[in-house]
Amino acid sequence: LPLIVAMLCSGGLGIMQKVQQNSAYPDEKVGFTFLSFAVASICSFICFCFGHKQENKLLDKKSLSGIGIGVAFACCNLLNTILAGRLSSAVFFPVLNVGTILLSLVLGILCFKERVSKKDILIFGLGVVAIFLITIG
Repeated sequence: LPLIVAMLCSGGLGIMQKVQQNSAYPDEKVGFTFLSFAVASICSFICFCFGHKQENKLLDKKSLSGIGIGVAFACCNLLNTILAGRLSSAVFFPVLNVGTILLSLVLGILCFKERVSKKDILIFGLGVVAIFLITIG
């Protein structure tokens, strides 16, 4: 259930970013992004507190890396909000989603020394072609 809620919220955030950028207040993207992540942080903290028992301190190494990831994700979503207001949804969201998959593949190869199969190369090539066709179409 938490994963389904997270998936729906992630998709909903993209929709709300587009709505906010098309509203009467598109220049308030920093406030919008801050408020979005403040609410998400509070909800996550509540789930953390009521989740399984933690034997370690609240701000252990895992918590600090989670905070760092959250800050990086917030910066990406600020950029996402800016671009959602400037680009067509038909171009922006597919490019963003396919680009994320392709970047994950490249980072997996570079950082984790994953083996690349012919299927991976084919999928990577199709992803690049898909992004190219979406942007020129």
